[in-house]
Amino acid sequence: MLKKLSIKELVCYAISAAIALIGLIFLIIGIVADNLGVNSPLYQIQASFPWRYLGFILIAVAVVFAIIVLALSAKKVDRISDREARRKQRLS
Repeated sequence: MLKKLSIKELVCYAISAAIALIGLIFLIIGIVADNLGVNSPLYQIQASFPWRYLGFILIAVAVVFAIIVLALSAKKVDRISDREARRKQRLS
């Protein structure tokens, strides 16, 4: 049975995707900063603040958030289908 996404779930998935995209950008900035050289201003900033690790953390947070939303919506769908099955059984 295909279930239509609610607005709340769609917004949560969009927020999760945005957080993951920001994490990916930080990850790319950290990799580029490591390969530019010591005299680069981006390398100087990266030396005091590790962009790569922040990117990993943001991507992990986004994945955990998406998994939580997915689990909650799956539980909700299971509850609805069980309720409909019980109702159908009582009526027949």
